Amino acid sequence: MYRALGFQPEREFPVELLEKFEYGKIFEELTGRALKAEFGIDLVEQFRLETEIWHGNIDFLISKSSPLLIEHKATSDSGFSYIPKEEHLAQLVLYGQLFEELYHKTYQLILVYRSWSHYAEFYVVDWGDRVRVDGEIDSKPMKGDFWLNVTKRRQTFERWFTLQQLPPNCTKSDECEWQGKPSCQYYTQCQANKKQDF
Repeated sequence: MYRALGFQPEREFPVELLEKFEYGKIFEELTGRALKAEFGIDLVEQFRLETEIWHGNIDFLISKSSPLLIEHKATSDSGFSYIPKEEHLAQLVLYGQLFEELYHKTYQLILVYRSWSHYAEFYVVDWGDRVRVDGEIDSKPMKGDFWLNVTKRRQTFERWFTLQQLPPNCTKSDECEWQGKPSCQYYTQCQANKKQDF
């Protein structure tokens, strides 16, 4: 919301985090090559979705009668204890919603994780009040429900965007800091926003 409302970032990402982003790009390229070998011309990389409010790129789109929308995430080996992450599920479900609104097609959602030693793949289905995942981590089956209403969250953000205001009382999450230091590009502004009386 800070970026969407035109706030200026107050810091760059730490060098250590930028290095991790580079590893993520390498993993994504490897996945892209494997998908290209399997699906050929049916594979589109970085497929753009854009509306008046939202924009983003699906990492991989496989165009079939029921298209596959694939979001690729790299994480550390230790990070595999905490997947799938709620924010990744929300991102993918939102991409699915935008895809359906723009192209009027049904689709399947797939979330892929890679690290040096691990691999996971999940089929993701939005059930309104929850998101269901069904897949595997390192060839071991994993399924479950995440109590996450993406549509409701989307409507909330769209309302604040339309008002051109920040939502009040954002809660601090693991994404705000990394190794005890601010990792968010809007950390100080966000902390100040929390102290305001709405």
